[in-house]
Amino acid sequence: MLEGLKRAVQRLADALSGRPSWADIERALEEFRLALLQADVAYDVAGEVVEGMRAQLKQREAKGDAAELVWSAFQEYFNRAFSSVPSFDLMQEIERSPPCAILFLGVNGVGKTSAVAKLAHYLKARGKSVLLAAADTHRPGAIEQLAEHAARLGLRMISQGYNADPAAVARDAVEHARAKGYAAVLIDTAGRLQTYRGLMEEMAKIIRVARPQVKLFVCDALTGNDALRQAQDFLRYTDYNGIVLTKLDSDAKGGVALTLVKATGRPILFASLGQRYEDFRPFEPSLILERLAEVKPGA
Repeated sequence: MLEGLKRAVQRLADALSGRPSWADIERALEEFRLALLQADVAYDVAGEVVEGMRAQLKQREAKGDAAELVWSAFQEYFNRAFSSVPSFDLMQEIERSPPCAILFLGVNGVGKTSAVAKLAHYLKARGKSVLLAAADTHRPGAIEQLAEHAARLGLRMISQGYNADPAAVARDAVEHARAKGYAAVLIDTAGRLQTYRGLMEEMAKIIRVARPQVKLFVCDALTGNDALRQAQDFLRYTDYNGIVLTKLDSDAKGGVALTLVKATGRPILFASLGQRYEDFRPFEPSLILERLAEVKPGA
């Protein structure tokens, strides 16, 4: 997990062992920038990371062990990057305006339906009544997949079958949730390429009709640099509130998380760290930094 960023930090620490000159530091920082690119950090973001670290190192006049200073500079930049985006408290939003309609969106194969089920489990465990809406009326098996999760979790699901209007499914689910006093309704939608205008306009229609209070962009941590384009394009169409990062337990290089928050200005709200419902938790930068600390100089 996160091997790409681990290698980037380790290579920089190795290059700066001892007390190198500023020329050595500049050379190592450039190598670190390239390593960030290989770890799926977007080009502009990688450049910004290195510039931020360079500025911090100069402010400290490179006193002390260079490798330790660079690690500290990276850690500070990393934490600042995540804390600079607006916070979004999902539980507070649910309590503020029940039923809170939560719409899941993203491209094909990123794990939206599983994310819906995992968030449903997370909310139910915290005493919230949850209704599921099967608004993915395109993908064969999608409704059955969500129905299976609903049965396992002991939840009600609203569905109108395949080829139904997904906006109508979402609207009916919200109305049912309001009539029955649910705290939240989680709306699963079809995966769609951000370049396919028809499906993106369909998503815009779902938003107009169902008026979800929360829109979550689901992104696969293994997507690599394409995640940047996906996140920005979906943001233009949907103005989502936050991000769910899936498959972070797989062979993810780790740079996607940093790229997403810097490029979209939206917080990562949840991360999926495994196949079980329980392997879903609020995202914290420490999920990545704790693993990077394994290669911290002197660790």
